[in-house]
Formats: sequence, C-alpha cells, structure tokens
Amino acid sequence: MSYGLTAAAAMTNLAAMLQAAPALKGTAADGSDVQVKDGNENAEPGALDVISVGWQGPDEDDTAADGSLAGEDYQAVRDRETYTFRCALATLDGDNVIAAGRARAFAILGVVGQVIVDDSTLRGTVMSASLGTWSLRQDNTDSGTETRILFTVDCDAFTNQ
Repeated sequence: MSYGLTAAAAMTNLAAMLQAAPALKGTAADGSDVQVKDGNENAEPGALDVISVGWQGPDEDDTAADGSLAGEDYQAVRDRETYTFRCALATLDGDNVIAAGRARAFAILGVVGQVIVDDSTLRGTVMSASLGTWSLRQDNTDSGTETRILFTVDCDAFTNQ
C-alpha cells in the first residue's frame, strides 16, 4: 500500500452515511427525504432540506477542507493527520416563520451529530470525528424563510501506509 491521506474518503463516507440515515428519510418539511450532496452539487429543484458535505463557499478564498500533517509515527511510515472539512445545511419554510426554520435546521444538525457519534470513525477512515464549529444565517425571502447552518467536522487520523 502506498502513502495516502484520509480526508477525501472521510468526506465521501460521511455523505454516504447521511444518505443512508433513517432519520433523514421522509422527514423533510414536505415529507420527502432530506437531500444529501457530496460537495457543492446542486440540490434537486424544489428541495426544502439539503445537506452538503465538503461544502465550499462562493468566495475565491473559501475552502472545503483544511488540515495539517505531523510526523508522529516512530517508525516514520505514517503521519498524523488533523483536518476540518466544511459542510452546509439549508432549510426552506414557506410560512416565513423564522423560529420554525431555525428549529428545523438545528434538528437536522442534531441528526448529523448523531450519525457521527454512532460511527465516529466514519466507516473506519479516521480515528475520531466530531462536529466542530457552526454558524447560523436566517433570511425571509419571497419563497419563505431560508435558514442555513454552516458547520465543520473535525477529524483526527493517521495516513494510510
């Protein structure tokens, strides 16, 4: 096996874990599934609840992940990886009720957190993963209340060897 970083697999695995999560099936505001996207894929038209794993903001300087490597293996064959990848979730509440949109968004974030707690190795990819920071944005629009939570997932791993 050759030297390899785990970040790409960790993001892919979290997206797959969320796509399979029973708590996100049929629980969107309209009874459909919460859509889970890997990266900045476009949501399907009419989607009310969407999670993007490995989300990158619209600015040129925005990144989907940041990390560092440190030589911590005494045999010098593997490096310690620590990284954070960004995710976003969005909800749309057609009734323009800020509190309802906010509650919905945080409920979805709670599901994400539970999925990570249930398998904090992200299918054996990392030693540990956990929710990190988050930020909330709420806007009333012509379509309803848009609520967005940008959040991070923090990972600790060893490179593959």
